[in-house]
Amino acid sequence: MKTTADLIPLFQKKSAQIPQFIAKKMLDYGLNGLSASHAEILYYLLREGALNMRTISDRINKDKSTVTALVHKLISHGYVVRVSCPSDSRVAYIELTKKGQDLSGVLSSISSDLMAEFFRPFSKKELYTMHELLTKINVLEAFK
Repeated sequence: MKTTADLIPLFQKKSAQIPQFIAKKMLDYGLNGLSASHAEILYYLLREGALNMRTISDRINKDKSTVTALVHKLISHGYVVRVSCPSDSRVAYIELTKKGQDLSGVLSSISSDLMAEFFRPFSKKELYTMHELLTKINVLEAFK
């Protein structure tokens, strides 16, 4: 008989496969040296505009030192720039460059490929139910 404990390894396996899938697709599109975490940062910058490091850290669920290293790599590749806040010099925003903005189509394609691959076996009703259940898990205090 399957138990709820059997779910944890299933989540872990699928969770590990997603960044690998994204990294492979990024290589396929010629985005060498970038990880799924880089793609995640670019995604949020495309979606929300310039963000400070703390917000990026919260969005991608990584500590600030990790985000700093990830952002430095994106800067070195010319995808983002660091812009000082005019009203508070202690705050810096990360902003997409033209080169970073041009990745919108590639990242959209990778996202579509990911959704098609990982959610193909599910009906719309099953996806809705999955979304509802995962939302419940995410609001539990133990997972914050």
